[in-house]
Amino acid sequence: MAIERHPRDLIRKIHLLLRRQCDAELQPYGLSFSQFAVLRAVALHPDATLTELAKCSGMSKQAVHQALRGLRAASLVTAADAAVGLGQPIELVAAGQQLLTTATDVVDRVEERMLADITPEDRRTLTMLLRGCIDNLQALHPPHATTKRSAHPPGDDALEEFLDEDDLELPGNPSTG
Repeated sequence: MAIERHPRDLIRKIHLLLRRQCDAELQPYGLSFSQFAVLRAVALHPDATLTELAKCSGMSKQAVHQALRGLRAASLVTAADAAVGLGQPIELVAAGQQLLTTATDVVDRVEERMLADITPEDRRTLTMLLRGCIDNLQALHPPHATTKRSAHPPGDDALEEFLDEDDLELPGNPSTG
């Protein structure tokens, strides 16, 4: 078994494992982790358009649109037009809010199991270190820099708004400022 020697390898592995576990545990509720992220973004940003949801979720417009199609088909969100989100506000319906509450509990439990052997102080330190990495990367490549060919994939220009949100807290960990 290969030993990951770089933080980038560990971060990617955590992302993949967390997503896989959340997908598996959300599946009985008819949700994927991506759909959960979009459902959450709709709840946090009422009446947002698809473009705005992509910005606040850190996902591409295409991925958000695909997730919204599934959420709309499941009657969890509404849009003023059948072309879900194309300039139209998207709203969370009561069933969507109920499922979001349940799904948030599911994702929080997965995250808590991921952090089970980490002390509260180390969790705060981990959060601080990860936020430092985010700040460092943002300083290297300002989100609003424009070039003909961007080095980052479509939708990544939305990272600034996504990463500025204060809702990236760990379960049981209040914001440390």
